[in-house]
Amino acid sequence: MTLQARTNRRTSDAKEEALAEVTEEPTKRLNVEISAKLHRRVKMAAVVGDTTIVEIVTAALTEYLDEVNS
Repeated sequence: MTLQARTNRRTSDAKEEALAEVTEEPTKRLNVEISAKLHRRVKMAAVVGDTTIVEIVTAALTEYLDEVNS
């Protein structure tokens, strides 16, 4: 009997894409205080949309800044 390390079964295309995005460009941490209700809404949207809070916030900030700067 030989022992082998278990492989991670949670690997997915979305995870690989997210890791690729993160490694492409340097990142900075952004900490903000938001209401518990808004946090819960964002978290639920991430779960339902099969995405991450980071992706939602990044998309929202990008859209807002593009609109303001146009």
